[in-house]
Amino acid sequence: MSEAFEKIGDQISIPSPKQLVAQTIYNLKTEERIQQGIEEVKELDEEMTEHEWYRKNRDAILFVLGAGALMLLLSLSIILILILEYLSL
Repeated sequence: MSEAFEKIGDQISIPSPKQLVAQTIYNLKTEERIQQGIEEVKELDEEMTEHEWYRKNRDAILFVLGAGALMLLLSLSIILILILEYLSL
């Protein structure tokens, strides 16, 4: 009898914990899935070290710094043009 149970047990696939979690998330409604995903991302961000966070967000940080530098250069060039125009009169 135990051999029969072993054969049946070998044929039945037992889901892993990751598969169980994925299935429960899939069974949630769309809004609940989105909220669950947001919570998971927040948990991952909280577990990151500062160095990992900066490395992950490096492109966004460089984009913001580049945009700020461009705006600074544009404003300085406008001021310089206005001063030169004022002095030429």
